[in-house]
Amino acid sequence: MLGKTSPSSLNSFDACSLAWLYRKSKRQGIEVDDTPRLLGLNEHRMIHTYFDEVPENPDEKHIVSLAEKIFTDQFDKSLSHVKDQARRCWKNFVSFERDRLRLWPVYKPTGTEVTFENSDFLCIVDFFSDDCGVALDWKTGSLDRLWDDQLRQGKINLMCLEDNSHPITKFYFVGLGNNRVLEMPTVSRAWVEEDAAKMRRMVAQGKFPKRKSKLCDYCEFQLDCQFSDVCLWMAI
Repeated sequence: MLGKTSPSSLNSFDACSLAWLYRKSKRQGIEVDDTPRLLGLNEHRMIHTYFDEVPENPDEKHIVSLAEKIFTDQFDKSLSHVKDQARRCWKNFVSFERDRLRLWPVYKPTGTEVTFENSDFLCIVDFFSDDCGVALDWKTGSLDRLWDDQLRQGKINLMCLEDNSHPITKFYFVGLGNNRVLEMPTVSRAWVEEDAAKMRRMVAQGKFPKRKSKLCDYCEFQLDCQFSDVCLWMAI
């Protein structure tokens, strides 16, 4: 039985319900390059530390020096092969924070990496400020447009914030890979709720069709998928 639906689970199911099932059942897949996910985790961890340590009213010099110290202390050495990319993302984060210091009336967020839920959904909000009515999500890749994945995530975040009495009216995705900021457009609550309801119906009916896409080359269940419709043993 499904519990509350997270953006990542809903997006994973939409991308390929068969791969979602394999992950849900903790099926062992082949080894694939996990670098993008690990890089994202490392950057998010450093950002969370930054907001824990930054004072209420820093100056730009303090922002730069604190960020440099955190990168030196917390960059994951196992990601040294993508250190240039990590450094570029971190540089863009610092640039964004320097701009935000000048433009936002209150610098410190209300919370970072906070888990919220409502009656149907569960999510982790990267950054939100009740004072400014804004929430943010950090993306370590390049961001040129918003796809359905981001729209679901942003709407679920906004729904959970609203249902927990946080006055957030704007949601931005910050692309640290290419230093772009995209605002979440208006998306209906019904659209996300119908996607989640469809997922629950398919799970209840035991329907998990595989879906071919460019993501297949990066999926740990490539071999399982090839033989998912094949009976390897004939009845004797």
